[in-house]
Amino acid sequence: IELAENNLIGEIVPELGMLPFLQIIDLSSNCIFGTIPSSIGQLSYLTNMDLKDNGLSGNIPMELFNLTNLVKLDLSYNVNYDGNCTRFDGTEKEIPTSNGLEGMILDSNIGRLEYLQDIDVTDNYFSGSISPEIGKLKQLGRMVVDNNVFKSTVPDEITQLINLKELWLSMNYFTGGIPENIGALKSLESFSM
Repeated sequence: IELAENNLIGEIVPELGMLPFLQIIDLSSNCIFGTIPSSIGQLSYLTNMDLKDNGLSGNIPMELFNLTNLVKLDLSYNVNYDGNCTRFDGTEKEIPTSNGLEGMILDSNIGRLEYLQDIDVTDNYFSGSISPEIGKLKQLGRMVVDNNVFKSTVPDEITQLINLKELWLSMNYFTGGIPENIGALKSLESFSM
């Protein structure tokens, strides 16, 4: 399903989970609001989920971590949504104002997404810490988690991500310094903390 920038207005229906062979969901830059249904975890063939730039809110369902074939996960820019959507006929429809997505997206469950190459959760209310399990994501090339409420230290295991080219951690509440072995990331081209 590739329906980016189509002025779609509404919620993600739980019935989406009834499409077991679905590989791509791109609903980015629409007027999608509400929560991500737990039925999303039934999409075992899903490789690409792009829900950026909408009005989604609420906790990430734990079932998201059942998507073990996921290569790209983009949930960015779901906070401070202004609540107005323009229809194709030019009229405006007001939708609920977003509070952003929340939950602990980088907890120990993240290690289950071993094929993940790209994760972007910028501009939400994700919290918790980055689990040492992040070191299991050997194919990860891009990790952008700016402007959330992550806390704790950045684990040393992040330096095991030898394919990492972009690492954006700024505007959070991390403590401590940069991991000592950051120089091990020979592919790193862009870094912000």
